[in-house]
Amino acid sequence: MTNPNVAGATSGIDPGPPQTRTALIWFGALMIALLGWVYASPVGGSPDEPAHMAYAWGLLTGQDVLNTPPNCDATLANCAIYVDVPVGLIPDPTCYQRLPETSAGCEGEPWIGSQPTRTFRYPPPYYLLVGATMRASTGLGVSGETAGIVGRIAGSLVVASILVPAFVLASKHARNLIPFLVVCLTPMTMFVAGSINPNGVEIAGAMAAATALVVMARSMGHSARGSTTERVPISVIATFAYGIGWLAWGRPLGFLWAGGLLLFGFLYIRHSYETAAQGSSDWKELARVVRPAFAPAGAVTGLAVAWFGYSILGWGTSSSSTKTLPDPGIESLVAVLLRWGGILWEGIGILGWLYTPLPVLVMVISIGCIAAMMAAVSVTNPGQAELRKVAWNFLVVMALGITTLMFITTFLWQGRYVLPTMVAFLILWGGTAVPAG
Repeated sequence: MTNPNVAGATSGIDPGPPQTRTALIWFGALMIALLGWVYASPVGGSPDEPAHMAYAWGLLTGQDVLNTPPNCDATLANCAIYVDVPVGLIPDPTCYQRLPETSAGCEGEPWIGSQPTRTFRYPPPYYLLVGATMRASTGLGVSGETAGIVGRIAGSLVVASILVPAFVLASKHARNLIPFLVVCLTPMTMFVAGSINPNGVEIAGAMAAATALVVMARSMGHSARGSTTERVPISVIATFAYGIGWLAWGRPLGFLWAGGLLLFGFLYIRHSYETAAQGSSDWKELARVVRPAFAPAGAVTGLAVAWFGYSILGWGTSSSSTKTLPDPGIESLVAVLLRWGGILWEGIGILGWLYTPLPVLVMVISIGCIAAMMAAVSVTNPGQAELRKVAWNFLVVMALGITTLMFITTFLWQGRYVLPTMVAFLILWGGTAVPAG
């Protein structure tokens, strides 16, 4: 007889309302929140948004934005390529950027002519979607500011398309994950998701992939006890591949985070399976369930690796004008480690550039609530300690990797770069709240 608590069974863990209705509810809620953030800050006012807008425009207008500018160092931190943009498309935020006491009303004249960007190594999928909407908008005669808003809305729709499947899966198969998904939507997450910035799709991809991993792990736990022979639903497989795809293709080195989640995700599922099987394991059964999900996700990650390699080796030097930017200098290792406190703070509660944090009391309450949720999972589910070790190992290994990259490329010191790892860790941790067996 089919176990009603199996994530592949006909009845599911908790079927709840029809999935179409559930998806529409979550889509509406997420878009209301995202649209609020779209209009909460002036276009060009989020971190590096002018550069991202310029790159998107350059791709859609056939400009030479994919080749490496001459005289760049290995980190690409002190070189830029210039993109010709129409008058009024990209506002100049320099009068209020990094100055929280200054109103955005000081905004000067829009940039005219060439706009600098260092995003020439960024994968193009996100930029093609956003750039197409901006170009179509300007073609219809709207103002540059309106075109920027339209581009932001397009980016928000992409983020929603990634998050909705995750919330639907959680609603049907793992409702205890919903609070963890919600706390992952930190102010910084919503801020970049509502801006023209690929960090939003990267974070959303990590959330979707981690949610699908939890559902697969629970399905394998039930399979280990022989309670079902159902395969993992196609919705779980698709959500996993879609999330991994955007995580891998969001930013130049996103494939590293995707690869880490694939590796530790497999270990997460294996531990769930072995725990339910009381130490014994049927690897054929494990491979049968894992292969349909991991094969497409691994393929899309491999393509991202190939793209990155080709972007370095396959293209020549750009013919566009370039300008050397100030060298940010080399941080010491001690400074790198000490910087993690600020990175955690920025990842949760920064509302703009690095000088507009949430009030200290709000931050303390937020971190305290997350810690309490994690503690509650640990106390009420002691039998899942090994599974939580996998989540910890994922966090530690990925944090070390991120620290290494930030030490090499000193201009990457921002909490939003750590958020994909943080949100995946929280969701994997929350997935241990219900024993897999």
